[in-house]
Amino acid sequence: MAIGRVWLVGLMIAAGCASGAPVERSSGRLEGGLLGLEDEREAWMGWESRPVAQMWPLGAREDAEVVVFEAWEVGDPAFREQVWDVVFHGLWPLSDPQGRGPAAEAVQMALMVLDPLSESTRFELSFFMRADGGREGVVLRIFSMKEEVGPGVWVEASGVPGEGVSEWRVRVDPAVDESAGLAMRWRKEGARWVGLGAADAQAEPVDAVAWAQPETWVIEALQQVLWEQVTGALYVSPQFEQRRASAWEASADERVGLWPARHGGAWRERQLDEYPARSVFWPRGMPGGFE
Repeated sequence: MAIGRVWLVGLMIAAGCASGAPVERSSGRLEGGLLGLEDEREAWMGWESRPVAQMWPLGAREDAEVVVFEAWEVGDPAFREQVWDVVFHGLWPLSDPQGRGPAAEAVQMALMVLDPLSESTRFELSFFMRADGGREGVVLRIFSMKEEVGPGVWVEASGVPGEGVSEWRVRVDPAVDESAGLAMRWRKEGARWVGLGAADAQAEPVDAVAWAQPETWVIEALQQVLWEQVTGALYVSPQFEQRRASAWEASADERVGLWPARHGGAWRERQLDEYPARSVFWPRGMPGGFE
């Protein structure tokens, strides 16, 4: 069952009090823009749009390294709002040009343009595994389907089958010539999370930098609103409205707005003998999962 809206708002308020996050900001699209930015013309409003290059899960660079075995387009407003609240508040500190972010205007652009209640904003979940079965996970792409503006956010969770999430990747690509966006990789080391960052959405982060260090509440919230809603029995019978993404049938060259119709990886259904022994993405018709 999806976590309640009241609980999530409470989490955001508590997190804001603890971290100094500007909880008064809106994570929804307001008339004229985000609260506090309505009367300003930001520099990114004049940037030149460009198509976004293809990305791969796990930082891979070849389709043969990753198998994408399912993809959903999510229209459920409750799921979209809950996930977007977490993403928005997690990224907001990086949108301040005077703050820690290396690509503040790119983040600001994505947070202003993307709207969980708008039909022009697409939410797509795709499920993948490393070709050898040693790792599996889910990618959430949130991006604009408009031709003239195409920022997007990539949120990826992965782990060793049966052991939970041990890596998160977050990428913000503004789809413009003027900024390469940013990428963060949050890696679990023992009981703590270490953040690696790069000022390029296409890069695989390798440097531990201050601005990329994750806040615990962000990871805990993503775990609950994303990972726990699409694993185990909820992968077989999700509790939110979704349909198989049209990207499944589309060629890799077709685009939705400025974003690729689908990301990198070999897109095909898994055979039963390919399932990792403790996969959290259960085969249809096997409600007991794997032990």
